[in-house]
Amino acid sequence: MKKFILHRVEDWRHVVSAILPKLKPGVVVTLSGPLGAGKTTFVQTLAEALGAKSRPRSPSFAIIRSYKLKNMFGIRTLVHADAYRIESGSDGAVYELDECIEGRGNLLVIEWPERLAEWLKTQKAKKIQIKIEPEMNSDTRRVTILS
Repeated sequence: MKKFILHRVEDWRHVVSAILPKLKPGVVVTLSGPLGAGKTTFVQTLAEALGAKSRPRSPSFAIIRSYKLKNMFGIRTLVHADAYRIESGSDGAVYELDECIEGRGNLLVIEWPERLAEWLKTQKAKKIQIKIEPEMNSDTRRVTILS
């Protein structure tokens, strides 16, 4: 377990640097935290570190967005899923998340993994869990990496 206290947007680079050595195709990164915690900001910082050709946007309405990468660590595509609007914990199959994990060269990042708890339990993929806790009336974030 690693813990970070972030005060600025630039501080997300420390969190990304901590998980980079653990990343490879088929890994699932889960991001837990309330609305506005910085989940999408983390994904943007991760995508930049992996050489994304475009800047990730929140997939809240699209549910899933994919970004081509420069093939670092064998990862060619960052698949960014937002489960906020998903109704059932087993809906991962409906959104073809199994294929996202199994796809060659894919890294799957899921915001609101609590909404996919049942589906995540069935997955054998390595998971890196990140919990984000914003401090009230502050830009400060407490970030914990589990796994």
